[in-house]
Amino acid sequence: MNNSSVIFPVSDKRKAVWEIELQIMDEIDRICKKYNIKYFLAGGSMLGAARHNGFIPWDDDIDVGMLRSEYERFMEICKKELPSNCFVQTFDSDEGFCFLQAKIRRSDTTAIQKRNWKSGLTFNQGIFVDVFPFDNIPENSFSRVWHYAGIVFWQRVLKRHYNYKGFDHHTLKGRIFKILVDFIFAVKSPDKIYASCDKLLKKYSKKNTRYVGELTTIYRYKKTRRERVLYEEVIDHQFEDRIYKIPKRYEEILSLAYGDWRTPKPQAPTLHGTTFFDPEHPYTDYLEGKRKVDFDSKL
Repeated sequence: MNNSSVIFPVSDKRKAVWEIELQIMDEIDRICKKYNIKYFLAGGSMLGAARHNGFIPWDDDIDVGMLRSEYERFMEICKKELPSNCFVQTFDSDEGFCFLQAKIRRSDTTAIQKRNWKSGLTFNQGIFVDVFPFDNIPENSFSRVWHYAGIVFWQRVLKRHYNYKGFDHHTLKGRIFKILVDFIFAVKSPDKIYASCDKLLKKYSKKNTRYVGELTTIYRYKKTRRERVLYEEVIDHQFEDRIYKIPKRYEEILSLAYGDWRTPKPQAPTLHGTTFFDPEHPYTDYLEGKRKVDFDSKL
């Protein structure tokens, strides 16, 4: 382990969770190599590769990015190529999963987020790797604002339907939003609302725009918008004891995203929200009440 683990001690349980994620990542890397699909480690995983040659010690997942055309190819192929214990999770494949990106889950493990547990969501909640599409962003500033606003609105409507994070209906804003959402769902099904989101994400796919961005997690445009050329070439880079792909111009990307990215800044162990991990037992044991979820247990 790299010397940054002195700053943030890495537990055996965290290492076990990482190993599951690396095994999923190995499958993604294998498929992409076999079918010549271009991918790259994204977000904190790109930062971890560049700064730590592996996971950021306080991180708990792996993020993968692909330009939209590569993402579409990967999504078609991986369903047939992944081993049986892996599940390709999308809105279409798993009822209640209201995200616009994909997750590759290990169904024989557990990663239950507290907000999902409170909402009573029963979709696949195995340990996962996120796979994000990077979509084209319009050139015109007004079009960008309108595009972004539409994506955010429809995502929030979709998540409200599944009570994601538990929306506050006690405020005036919350009550108004609830009335609006209830009206929308009276005339549109969740499938149609998802289709509206997906259509907006892909709206500029056929245009050779200067900028692309990861738009599925409601980041602000200025945070996610990057020049396409930054992602067009990828290189091999060490990640723990593996070799995965990162953008050739990763230093520019990380400087734009994090500023002084070379200096570690430890964060809380609940970086992605309170999550209960069990790398040894399937999530279904917990959903069915065979085992007890303990959100106070530390990773």
